[in-house]
Amino acid sequence: MTNVFTLTGLLLALAPADLDRLLVEVRDASFPELATSPVTTTRFDSATVFFMSSFDVVAALDDDEPLRLVVSINDAVLFDAPSEPAIRAVLAHELGHSLDFVRRRHRDGAAGLLTLLPMLVWPPAEAAMERATDLIAVERGYGVGLQAYRAWLYRRLDADAVLEKRRVYYSPLELDLLTRLAARCPAEFAAITAPPPDARAIAALGDATCFE
Repeated sequence: MTNVFTLTGLLLALAPADLDRLLVEVRDASFPELATSPVTTTRFDSATVFFMSSFDVVAALDDDEPLRLVVSINDAVLFDAPSEPAIRAVLAHELGHSLDFVRRRHRDGAAGLLTLLPMLVWPPAEAAMERATDLIAVERGYGVGLQAYRAWLYRRLDADAVLEKRRVYYSPLELDLLTRLAARCPAEFAAITAPPPDARAIAALGDATCFE
């Protein structure tokens, strides 16, 4: 693993080109399904959101063109970055969204992307989508890093924002259970179906040996 992080005071900092390179490395190593889909990065500013996934809407309407994927990264990450494993893990989460976009379009054409609209306006659908994407990251080996990212995220947010993140995404504790389940009881992990389970349901999926 290449160390792209430098210390500035007590904060970890990295350059935009390093984030771009990490994104390509995670895609090439863990998402071969996206090999023919162009991925670019953009920057944005937010107090509570640090990574987002989207696609080029105009290009998506042309079924003869590959879906052009976009991962947006908050500028704040450049100056107060989580650890490299955490960065790789959250990028894997975002590429999980990208994979979902590509699969929907491949299956149903541009109209398939319209099925994403409920996730934007109905909170239970949003949580189901985000937790399903967490499962993709865990299944591809990024569970420990995703725990680290969520812990970093919670430290940056106020109590209300943390509660909202816990509603939508898996918490570090839930990710720890899922990571153990995936590593020690892969058949039980593979049997997870929608809606993605909460901590109690995760624990019920395997016996005690799964979580030792």
